[in-house]
Amino acid sequence: MFRHFSFTIRPFQNNIKTRILYDANFLIPIIAKLRVDMGTVADWAIFPTRDLERGSKDHLGTLQSFLEMLPQKLTTATALNSLAFDFTDKWQTDFDEGKNDAPLIWFPMLDHLRSGLSRVFKSTIALSENLVDLQLSLPCTYGFAVVAEAISDDTLARLRHLRLQVVDGTGIGGPPGKLVNNYTKSNLLEEYPNEEYAPAVAKIISKCKNLRTLGVSGTQHLDCDAINWQPSAGGLDTLHLQRVSLTSKTLIKLLSSAKNYTDRSSLFCTWLEEVRLKAGTWAEVFKHMRNCPSLRYTNMHHLEYDEDGESRHLRSYVGHMDGDYEKIWTVDKEDRKEMTSVMEYVIARSGQYPNEFNEVAVWDEYYSDGTEGWTSGFILVD
Repeated sequence: MFRHFSFTIRPFQNNIKTRILYDANFLIPIIAKLRVDMGTVADWAIFPTRDLERGSKDHLGTLQSFLEMLPQKLTTATALNSLAFDFTDKWQTDFDEGKNDAPLIWFPMLDHLRSGLSRVFKSTIALSENLVDLQLSLPCTYGFAVVAEAISDDTLARLRHLRLQVVDGTGIGGPPGKLVNNYTKSNLLEEYPNEEYAPAVAKIISKCKNLRTLGVSGTQHLDCDAINWQPSAGGLDTLHLQRVSLTSKTLIKLLSSAKNYTDRSSLFCTWLEEVRLKAGTWAEVFKHMRNCPSLRYTNMHHLEYDEDGESRHLRSYVGHMDGDYEKIWTVDKEDRKEMTSVMEYVIARSGQYPNEFNEVAVWDEYYSDGTEGWTSGFILVD
């Protein structure tokens, strides 16, 4: 009954779950899933939401103690199969558009966080050999550069589920859902630009040789073309990409099975949202998807071509959109034809095409296997 014991822990909150890690050592070996909700760190790292002089310096010491304790406790978490560090809910990149002011980030808080993550992943004995699910939602890509240098190749090779998300969306091209903006960057992205450290995301993925599910979500579009990932057996079951850029060749590789499994692809679900192709065509990608016999679910939203890529001549702009504008921006009729064919292919096998009312339910149903990951491959839950 304790095999799937899981909970969420929050730094700075002195609740029963926090006390379990500090004091109840006998319970740690039966923890299977641990989510570290870093929202409370965000509360004290972003100003003017807190008074730096009165509160945050004290909280800095508390965070340091927590991050020093965590790798020590994880050494006895031998049943741990899922680990998540999550900033998603609380990291605020909203600011006064009239004043065009980005949030001010207090660096010492995030410096301690990155040091703590490095200690967790450098300590090979702190990570259970049962760990197969890793979810990292971090402020900027520099955090992934720190993790990439610390985590071992063996740990990455064991993973079957990986989710990487960047949450600071300040600056030009950052806020999702906005076509054009002139927003200023936070001081964090001024110091550590997402574009500069994006290769770290590709480096982590490239070392995960046994993945079943992969999710990557950016703010500024993450250049993921450096991913050098080789599928094993039937390849990925599920792929979730949001606000990334890559070539059709790299994307097709992520959608493929191993060479000797070409007719036995495991691909079941795809979610492609605000994905940009740097080279190649969307028609090539869609044709490949129609050759995946297990594909039953796909969501496509705002697919486009990179304005600086080799295929930029196929990019459609607002004035040239037709009825498919919410799904794809293209002047190539072959793209739209093949996209429609994929939708028909999925409908023929699953009985319906996903919409805003059933797409989350489909993901939850597919991932509730009770053994690996959270109830959804890409949605963190308590």
